[in-house]
Order: sequence, then structure tokens, then C-alpha cells
Amino acid sequence: MQVSRQWLLCSAALLVAAFILLGSAARAQAKWYAYGAVTTECKYVEVRPGVFEDYGVVWANMFVSNEGAIPGNHYANHMRIKARLVPTEPGHNFFRHWNTESVETPLENTIYHRRMKGFSTDTVDPGKGWKLQVKFIWDRQVPFHDIVKKRTYKFETCEPPEGRSGGPEIGIPQT
Repeated sequence: MQVSRQWLLCSAALLVAAFILLGSAARAQAKWYAYGAVTTECKYVEVRPGVFEDYGVVWANMFVSNEGAIPGNHYANHMRIKARLVPTEPGHNFFRHWNTESVETPLENTIYHRRMKGFSTDTVDPGKGWKLQVKFIWDRQVPFHDIVKKRTYKFETCEPPEGRSGGPEIGIPQT
């Protein structure tokens, strides 16, 4: 049986096309953005003589791999992280202020990895139960929607040592 040269070339071209399509499909499924290593710390501050309130300090890693010469589907202009403390009791929390940390990621074909560090939430009453809400945001250009990942973490309040009368803040790490 003799195989024609055209049939071999056509088969080889189809095989190459299949590998290219499979390779691009695998790349399309790979995550081009991520977050991780979220840590919080409870600190307290004396807001009035003898009155202490807690606040949270948040650290997190954020990552983006911008692709393409023209900003497109796998491209983010900024990475932002927002955090706030909300009560564990049911109710509306729309009045709770979000504190934000942001980093620009303007270059295409560039990988950005940042440790968003040490930004604080508003102060809260340590006598109540609290949870930490965090939003990880990758800002994108129109017509693409921003990517927003919302997470809630347990937050343990910290108490000042007995007899403490102010001075520097003291933090107790929480995970």
C-alpha cells in the first residue's frame, strides 16, 4: 500500500494544528490571577483615656500575569485588596467602611506579585464578636468586568494587659 505525499502532509498539518489548539486551551484554563497567604493581626489602641478599641491589620499576597500587547481578557490594570470588620450578629453592614490597599499593574506580558501589607481596618469594640471581610480585586478595562473574590475570616479580638494605661500598640497574631 502506497501512501501519497499529500495525505502525509495533510495528516502532519492536522496533527500540528491539534497540538496548537490543545496547548492554547490548556493555557486558557491556567489561572492568570491569584491571591493567598492571608494573615491578620489584632491590635488595640487607646481611643480615650482608659478606653481601648481593637482593629485588624491585614497582609495578603496577590498575583497577576498580564498577557498580550493590547489589554484584553487576561490583563488587569490594578490589584486591590479591601478589608473591614463586621459584627458576627445578623444585620446590615453597608455602613461599615472598607479600607483599601492598591498597586498598579500597567505593563503587558509582565507578571506581578505583591505582598499587600499592613493596612488597618477601622477600630471596633473588643467586647463584641467580629469577623473580617476581605475583597481581592483585579481591576480591568472595559468591556471586561473586574474580578472580585470575597472572603470572610474569623477575627479574635485582643485585650490590653491589665493596668495598661496607653503607650505603643501591642498586637496578638491571629490566623
